[in-house]
Amino acid sequence: MMTTLRTFAGSSRLTFGAFLSMAAFAAFTPTSAWAMTTAPAQAPDSVVSSRDMAPVLNVENNNWLDVHVYLVRNGDPFSLGTVSGPGERQLALPALATTPGAQVQLLVLPIGGGDDYLSPTLLVDPGDVLHLTVENSLDLSSVTVTSGS
Repeated sequence: MMTTLRTFAGSSRLTFGAFLSMAAFAAFTPTSAWAMTTAPAQAPDSVVSSRDMAPVLNVENNNWLDVHVYLVRNGDPFSLGTVSGPGERQLALPALATTPGAQVQLLVLPIGGGDDYLSPTLLVDPGDVLHLTVENSLDLSSVTVTSGS
């Protein structure tokens, strides 16, 4: 825990009494009360539809170089991760891509330089599975979206 100086009753340092008060509060407060939010309890027999799940991106990198993959929405790139070349990896998409009808693009930048690949605009819904194939010649790369329903 990082301790910062606070002003208590005109003093610029933490008094021993204030320290004891905070320590007592921390010791006697249940840890469940510290949580900002809690996840709702889910019955074990409940069924989660694919429409409630976040979209997933599967990347197949056939390029000899490692590549960094970004999600682009409204011109803003969001880093998804790096995929070694040649190799495969599943990347998690951020919450902004999980809104129904989100229009996004995928940007692939090879590590070490060279041309990049920007996919056409994709319409992504919750539960969808995106498959990005990165080719050695990046302009031949492709992306497909499979509906999760």
